[in-house]
This record gives sequence, C-alpha cells and structure tokens, in this order.
Amino acid sequence: MKTQLTIIGTNHGKGTSRIWLEGKRLVEAGFEVGTRYDRYTDFNPRGAIQLILNPNGNFKVSGKGEKPIIDISGGAVTETFADHISKSSPKTPVVEVEYSKGEIFIKEAGCR
Repeated sequence: MKTQLTIIGTNHGKGTSRIWLEGKRLVEAGFEVGTRYDRYTDFNPRGAIQLILNPNGNFKVSGKGEKPIIDISGGAVTETFADHISKSSPKTPVVEVEYSKGEIFIKEAGCR
C-alpha cells in the first residue's frame, strides 16, 4: 500500500470542494484511463471515501494516454468531509490517500 497527502482544493468555476488524483499511483493501483469503479462515502462520522474497481462501476477514470485522472468534487467531498473542512478554516484541509491494488481509500489527515 502506498499513501499520499493531498489537499481538498476548490473547483474555481463552481466554488465547490474537490479532490484531484492523477498519474502513476493510480496506474499502480489498477485505475487506468477508461477503467470503471464505484465510489462509497458512507464512512461517517470521521469522513472517508472509498473507490473500488468494478467493470460495471458508476464512475470512469478520465485522462489521456497514460495519465489517468480521478476528480471527486461537489457533494461527495463537501458532505463527506464537512466537519474537517469547517474545522480547517482558514487553513487548507488535507486528506490521506491510500492506494492498494483495486482500491483507493481517502480519509481525513489534518491541515496545512
């Protein structure tokens, strides 16, 4: 399992929170461009998002060539991490992303 810290950013066009994942770590976990997956967000009260590969999944990894992108935004982020985002202000909330084969787990990590 590999881990990475990433910030909960802002989708500037819409003013909503977002988590942006891209690149080599996604490929190593099996999340290549065009791959389908499911997203689960019912791990409250702590707040977490789980992504699991599923050939019939509701979501699709975007990107071009060998650079996959997963962009999680809107309610999936703001509702799941609402307490974390509000406690972080004015600092930037940070999440820990755990990459395993066929699964990605995103949980609260602190602030920057």
